[in-house]
Amino acid sequence: MKITPMESHPAAFSCKRDIAFGREITEIELKHRMTGCLSALTNGLKGSGCRLIGHIKGLLDGGNSGHLMFSITSFDDDVHFKGGIKGGIRKAVLTINIIVYGIETSKIEILFNEAIDPYI
Repeated sequence: MKITPMESHPAAFSCKRDIAFGREITEIELKHRMTGCLSALTNGLKGSGCRLIGHIKGLLDGGNSGHLMFSITSFDDDVHFKGGIKGGIRKAVLTINIIVYGIETSKIEILFNEAIDPYI
């Protein structure tokens, strides 16, 4: 397989976003929402020509309720979670870092926003 210049250089995207839920949600629901969001994101990346995921890592900071870290490193992996949320939360701060190959950085941002909006 011939590797093109775009495929051999990583594209990176990161952002920090305040998020608010319409009601209090539990850790279980938060994990379910993040799993759906990351599935939509990885499907969008793959469908747009992304060839390799370096990593997609992030943190949902629920303040005094705790934090939930997440990561995924391939199209076929399940999301890995660390940390925890006590009780329920209504808002959090989401920080995400994405490094992938075979796609432009500007497209990553578009796909991220499309993936997160239905879930968060």
